[in-house]
Amino acid sequence: MAVPDLGHRGSLAHREPGVAPPVPTLLDPVTADEVTRAAIDGLYEAFATRPLRECTERCEHCATVEDERALHAAPLRQVGAEAMARYATRAMTTWGDERDFAHFLPRILEIVAQDSWPDAEVVLAKLRRAGWRTWPGAEQRAVERYLSALWTAAISTDHPVHDAPAVLCAIAQAVDDVGPYLAAWQDDRSAVATGHLVAFALSEWQPRRRRLANGFWADRRAQEHQVIDWLTSPAVVARLAEAGV
Repeated sequence: MAVPDLGHRGSLAHREPGVAPPVPTLLDPVTADEVTRAAIDGLYEAFATRPLRECTERCEHCATVEDERALHAAPLRQVGAEAMARYATRAMTTWGDERDFAHFLPRILEIVAQDSWPDAEVVLAKLRRAGWRTWPGAEQRAVERYLSALWTAAISTDHPVHDAPAVLCAIAQAVDDVGPYLAAWQDDRSAVATGHLVAFALSEWQPRRRRLANGFWADRRAQEHQVIDWLTSPAVVARLAEAGV
């Protein structure tokens, strides 16, 4: 599977929003880190026109004046991870609305790619709450490229920041069709990707319940069933058998 455009080449940058993006897994000579960095830079570029409101309308019981000030204390790329994570978990519920979330999104997603907190599932569910599929095409494409990069890192590197089960569930919070991501996993026949698949099958699949273990699937049953159907398909079962499962 070809590496998608990172702003200079290929079709992804010119693809219409709403169409599932190609998901890269073959990264040579471009590394997963470079793909992720390019996707993050693309987010900052795409969302550069989203202003920061003077007051983000926090719930006074959930966030302090100091919490609000921390969001305004530095340029977006330099807002501290702790301050950003504190906002991200409350965004659009008890702190601000989709306008504020869109402004902070590049920094939030940058932190998600680098740290295990905040939970990727929590953050990416906020995309759906914000109605990201109604945003301008350039913003949607930037988010799609980021999701592709996050997924690539999860299945193609030995020790990703977020493991494949968490990232797949997180992406399912934001998109209705996880098929392209599953296809990318099946296309990547590397030992690393196969190892992640084995770990996923052993740790997440609960055949008696026909459920996946991650509790965040509870709000995305259609996507969970899509994953289960794929995981139990003849091609994937055969691959797992070859790996000794």
